[in-house]
Amino acid sequence: PKQLGCTIVLRGADRVALKQLKSVLRFLILAAYNLRLETSYLKERRARLRPDLVELPKHGFSTSLCVDYGEPLNGRKIRPWNGGDDAVRANSGEVTVLDHGALLVTSIWMTEKSQCCPAEVKGICYYSLQDVSLGQFLRDSCFNLSLKCQNPNCKKSVLDHSLSFVHNDGLLNIVVEELDEDLPAHPGKKTSETNPDNMEEDLDIPIATWSYCRKCEKMVAPLTFISEDTWKFSFGKFLESFFYNRDAILNAPDQSCSCQLQSAAVLFFGCGRLSARFNYEPIKPFEVFVRANLPIHIPFHKEETLRRLELISGASSDLFVKFDKHIERVSREARTLFHSAVARPEHLQTLLSELNRIGSDVDNAAKTLQEKMASVSEECRRRDEDEVSDALLRFPWFARRYLFLVTSAWNDKLRAAGKAITAMKKIGASASRADVGGGEAYNDQLNAGIKRLRELNERYTTFNIADMNEALAALAGTEIAQHDDFDDEFDESEVSIDFSDGVDAD
Repeated sequence: PKQLGCTIVLRGADRVALKQLKSVLRFLILAAYNLRLETSYLKERRARLRPDLVELPKHGFSTSLCVDYGEPLNGRKIRPWNGGDDAVRANSGEVTVLDHGALLVTSIWMTEKSQCCPAEVKGICYYSLQDVSLGQFLRDSCFNLSLKCQNPNCKKSVLDHSLSFVHNDGLLNIVVEELDEDLPAHPGKKTSETNPDNMEEDLDIPIATWSYCRKCEKMVAPLTFISEDTWKFSFGKFLESFFYNRDAILNAPDQSCSCQLQSAAVLFFGCGRLSARFNYEPIKPFEVFVRANLPIHIPFHKEETLRRLELISGASSDLFVKFDKHIERVSREARTLFHSAVARPEHLQTLLSELNRIGSDVDNAAKTLQEKMASVSEECRRRDEDEVSDALLRFPWFARRYLFLVTSAWNDKLRAAGKAITAMKKIGASASRADVGGGEAYNDQLNAGIKRLRELNERYTTFNIADMNEALAALAGTEIAQHDDFDDEFDESEVSIDFSDGVDAD
């Protein structure tokens, strides 16, 4: 009986030669078997090869008909995956048909245009335990309504999902739909014998196929029940044919259609009241390209440095004006307290002296920053592209840090001065109401404000506002190296600024 197969005895040479001959013979048997099944599949799809097709060496890399793997993407080397060391492969080091015995695909379950489960990479070795027949795949994965989604939180059926296979530059999308009525009965099988709702009870259920041409917008292959050979056709080879057979065309002269099978035809399989639609779409694959080092475009960074310096110049000028106005208002408010009966002249004098010092620091900082930015801008414009140093390009960052640090120091001092002035006002108001308890509380607030102001003043005594390097070092608690060869250029060393004491780096 043919289902028992046969035994071939090889002899007449040494073991090494027989082992090689055995591998080649096994491959030839597999190629012949696949050719018979694939021919049956293409015949039932109403497909044939182009009449003007010229067989090229590139078509010899696969046991399937007219499979063209094309050129590798982005000049990559061809590294076919053949399923491991146990698979048959060439010993010459060159890529041959023996190296194309498997296919790597990415499968994705989708529901309502969203990914239901993580994508899974699957390796299919043709006609092996990793493979299934086309009929078995249709029965188990398409027409089995009891199939559960891999996502445990998903309670939807197969009809609400779509299964996509992605490989190289193609996507095969499979959608199962319910028909309005049952398909016609198989000529050789009674209708009562089929029960598509429970595949486990009927493993020999008939499956039909037909094709629709998107270009001609009509059905071009009539409904045909698949044969046993098509049922046994490798699902891996079925996918390979979808992704790489670009020379097959539809053979439907009665429908006047000879469009390309891969791009124009939509394949349908049906069973009972269910149909599975196989739709191929070309895609543009993207890949991650990691550079060893990134090139720097000096003209862009030069223009960007000048643009940022201009923005910082305008913003800092507006900020310094606001500080001057605020200091003037607070000083005027403090002077009015000299005429109060409960005024503390020593505290008021401390406050006014500190406000005058802050105002002087604001003026010096404005002058220093503007002069430094003007000097850097002029030097950046004057130098050629190959002479622009990193220090010049980094200067806008240092200018912003300098501006942030000095304004933070002034804010601390003005906040302490404001609390002391507010406490003096409250002391005067409580004295007019003869509120002894309230006056003592406000005295404590006043003393706390003056104490805080003195602490801040001691903290910033080493702060030289006229020198940006020294100012950053004093405020941040770090030492910045100085360069005497070019005074107008900011420090070129690496700067580490400690923002731990309530300072936000942004």
